[in-house]
Amino acid sequence: MKKKTLLVIVALLCLTTVLAVSSNTVNADSIDLKGNYLYDRQGKAHKIPITRRGNHTKAAERVGKLIARCVGKKAGDTDLTRVDTAAYYVSLFAARDAYSMKAPYYNKAYGVFIGGSCSCAGTADAMQMVLKQMGFKARHVNKNKYTHQWCTLKMDGKNGYADGQAGFANYGSYFSKKNKYVMIPATSVAFKKMNGELE
Repeated sequence: MKKKTLLVIVALLCLTTVLAVSSNTVNADSIDLKGNYLYDRQGKAHKIPITRRGNHTKAAERVGKLIARCVGKKAGDTDLTRVDTAAYYVSLFAARDAYSMKAPYYNKAYGVFIGGSCSCAGTADAMQMVLKQMGFKARHVNKNKYTHQWCTLKMDGKNGYADGQAGFANYGSYFSKKNKYVMIPATSVAFKKMNGELE
């Protein structure tokens, strides 16, 4: 009887350990896009609301709202942290799209989030849409021009920028006459992901 009781206890402990380990690794990746799921900062998966019928702007706005929800707002977050994370999410969509300056919706958020093709015009439109969902007022720089496009906005009381194609945001100016080369900020999600600092 004691051997059976001991075996049952050992079996339960092993099963508990397996369940505890597997529950910690189910959504281990945070701030990611895999298939039709976005992973928030806690690693929780959210199904992307992809709708190809009806109003394309509304369809893109639903994805923008999901990104804003995945970014969230944690205690101690700066505006820059939140905007940078949003820019990284937009870049994840752009990275899986085909680059185009002729495809339908290439210059709209719909092209980035759902249509499958975009240019910097589309990522700037998508970035502006997400920022609006997050409560920021952003300006689409170089809209309808044949040059690189991004967004400018105020974060933490300072002027800054967000580039949804490149996947980062920072304070200061972007692509000015002085800034012909742009470095990825070391504090950005994109930089930390490249260096393995974030899973």
